[in-house]
Amino acid sequence: MTTRTFFVLIAISVLLAVSATVGATSPAKSAAPGAIVGTITDADTDQPISGATITIPALGLTTMSGYFGEYFIGGLPDGQYTVCVSAPGYMDDSVAATVTVSVLREADFQLQPLQPQTRLEVTPDNRSVGAASGTTTFTVQNTAYGTMYWTAQVTTGADWLSIIFGASGTNDGTISVEYSANTADSPRTATIRVQAEGADNSPAETTVTQAGGRAVARAFGKPKELFVRLRSSGFHRRNNVHSREYRGSYSDRDCKHILSIDHLVGRVIHS
Repeated sequence: MTTRTFFVLIAISVLLAVSATVGATSPAKSAAPGAIVGTITDADTDQPISGATITIPALGLTTMSGYFGEYFIGGLPDGQYTVCVSAPGYMDDSVAATVTVSVLREADFQLQPLQPQTRLEVTPDNRSVGAASGTTTFTVQNTAYGTMYWTAQVTTGADWLSIIFGASGTNDGTISVEYSANTADSPRTATIRVQAEGADNSPAETTVTQAGGRAVARAFGKPKELFVRLRSSGFHRRNNVHSREYRGSYSDRDCKHILSIDHLVGRVIHS
């Protein structure tokens, strides 16, 4: 005995039980409600589809197919109804079914698989970072249901930004990048391109925008004596900007450290 035959026999038993109950408790009624039973399978493989949604819109009834693709909708009054079926990855289908009281109506469905589809999404489309060196990440997602293979590369700004993890992946993943400190006054932007062959929205680009350094200073070789004039928001009073002046010997390393303090604003003057 096949699984489908077994399920149909169970459905018939349920319907007969309902008929007997209705006959015993409601003599005025001549028959019990009807029912629709069936299985949902893949049209290409003939394998059962579990979790398919079966609805009868006219009655507002909905059920789901079981592990073996089986479904049962009972308690139906006389009439003709449209039975609709949908499942992820398959084309929707529907059939007209005439229901007669006390009769088990069979309605099987073989759903056609949709062609595999993939859609590339990279978020966020931009990361804004400070002037100091650091790392940041981006998320890659396949928002469709096919299998998506993707690669990532830095197309602009490769001299200061590089991918340290996630240069390639399958479906969902993370791209991690690292960037060096920006010692220039102006901000700079690097571009990362993600490609997935055959995917919608491919290629996708995202950017890293790095703020400019607060000052530019380099002391090559032997440490030089520098005047460092710094301003911070704490010294602003009634639009009059007060400054503090520091004098001493600083190496190139010290200067870079000073420039990485984002809240300080000013310039470094070589001696």
